[in-house]
Amino acid sequence: MIPNSSCRFLSNGYRFELKEQNYITISPCCRWQGPMSWLGQSQAEIKKWRDQFSQSNSYLLESCRGCNQLNSEMRDSSYKSISELEEFGNSSFLEIQLTRTCNAACIICGPNFSTLWQQELRKQNTIPIINTDSTNTVQEILSLIDLEQVRTINFLGGETFLTEEDTQILSQLGNPELVKVKYATNGSIYPSSKRMDLWKRLKR
Repeated sequence: MIPNSSCRFLSNGYRFELKEQNYITISPCCRWQGPMSWLGQSQAEIKKWRDQFSQSNSYLLESCRGCNQLNSEMRDSSYKSISELEEFGNSSFLEIQLTRTCNAACIICGPNFSTLWQQELRKQNTIPIINTDSTNTVQEILSLIDLEQVRTINFLGGETFLTEEDTQILSQLGNPELVKVKYATNGSIYPSSKRMDLWKRLKR
């Protein structure tokens, strides 16, 4: 079966995002406004959740109103990120944000994505302390997806070069020569030699 013809993120996109309450949600993309799944559910439960919308027309789907109202290029990017040759349901596109660890408090960011933001705001007593104890959720994610199917990964932070979630995932890729990787980074941390060695195996 071919990927969803109206938006390939619906059939082949997986976004893992750490929420304020310290649980990780699963959605097809960053614009999704519908019901989500979360880590801790079984593979069967997650598949049932995805099957509800995987074959839907995104132009008519209420959960896709973020793209429909804004005439967004997000949907168009799904065709660039996910080939029509991919099988329906493959974990072709990943977005991963598992940490808030960050050494900056950029004005475009906020406390849910930066531990330094949290520290600065606590000095003003303007926000409650958010629990940022790190939990290794990489293996749980990898148990849900087939790394041999992955073609694009976007690593989001926090500051992505301060943690090792990316290296844990990249070291287990089935076909690294087919994979393109992007990072959100403030540019303050020089990539480690381990990270750069893993990059050499990638398509881009």
